[in-house]
Amino acid sequence: MEIKKFESHSSDKLTKDIHSSMEEADSSFGIEDFAIAVAQVIKDEFGSHNHKPFIDKLTSELSMGRTYEEYEGNDNSITKDEALSINKTLVKSRETIDSIKDESKFSKLEDDCKKRLEVYDKVLSDFIITSIFYDDVDDLSNKIIEIGDLILSKEGTDPIMVSNAVEDCYSIITKPTDKES
Repeated sequence: MEIKKFESHSSDKLTKDIHSSMEEADSSFGIEDFAIAVAQVIKDEFGSHNHKPFIDKLTSELSMGRTYEEYEGNDNSITKDEALSINKTLVKSRETIDSIKDESKFSKLEDDCKKRLEVYDKVLSDFIITSIFYDDVDDLSNKIIEIGDLILSKEGTDPIMVSNAVEDCYSIITKPTDKES
């Protein structure tokens, strides 16, 4: 069975179905459990001849269309444009934090971000917390590129995790509280 090339509406529906299934499942599962479950589905439903196309597509979707091999040999793991985009999200996060006058809400958001960032590299987590909650974020694009390079060389993982980590904190910071909803 070939991996089907999903049209946008098909993959959107499948994404919604997966989200629904995840909500019904045990909420304590982690990313490793999810990866194991997805791997089992790929083995069961698509066959070993589709492993590489699946991994290639997954890598492409998670890494702004670039594979690990495409990062190798490049001067930087994150392009200047990508770093500027990530920096914009840091700025928006910082602007939201600056508007908070309630110290307890500030502390809760910082704690929530720290907890969410535990799954990421410590250097990256510390950089994001410091940038969003304490430092000036006017233009950190060079530092963002530097951290992406560090993650690629140290961990061998996709430097897109810089963007993912920033987005994770941004979603926590901008999520309405029960009182605001």
